[in-house]
Amino acid sequence: MNKPKKRQSRKQRSKKIETKKIELIDNEIISAMNEYKAMPNCYVMISKKINKGFSPKQIRQRWISQLDPRLCQWPLDNNEKFYIIHWVEGYKIKNPSKNINWKELIFEMEKKFGKFRSESKVKNYYSSTLKQRRKRQLPSNDNVFNQNNNVPTTVLPSPQDINVPKGYLHDIDFPIIKGSDRIKIKNLLN
Repeated sequence: MNKPKKRQSRKQRSKKIETKKIELIDNEIISAMNEYKAMPNCYVMISKKINKGFSPKQIRQRWISQLDPRLCQWPLDNNEKFYIIHWVEGYKIKNPSKNINWKELIFEMEKKFGKFRSESKVKNYYSSTLKQRRKRQLPSNDNVFNQNNNVPTTVLPSPQDINVPKGYLHDIDFPIIKGSDRIKIKNLLN
């Protein structure tokens, strides 16, 4: 006895159709790129040739981030990740007022590792690690006081140490410190 076939939802069917259409368009872009890549305005010509409603900018972006056969689509390895972070940090030190030259980094990575990576893959990796590092550096309310003995983990200067008139520090708001802990700090400062 044959099992009845599961019916696909509209979403599943449309997703398969969209995937097939994307593959067909990608194949058209690849074949047109092989034909026109030596021309200065190749993306404009490809856009006119395939006539699927894609702008030259969209075709260029698809080519440089997905379709270029030189691209290595494998995930970044640890050496590449380490290199990206240190290269960008060094670049920022040397050029503090300039934007990061991602093309230069990609060229350097290709020379060093022999893999051609897309600009978006490198930028996305760096920005995601930057967000993770920022999250780790932000103090939370739990880290302000040591939980064992309720003593501040950072030593605050007393008013006598910094020559501040008495009562001056009572106006300061400590936004990351809970209400009862704020009173303890103000009492310590008096």
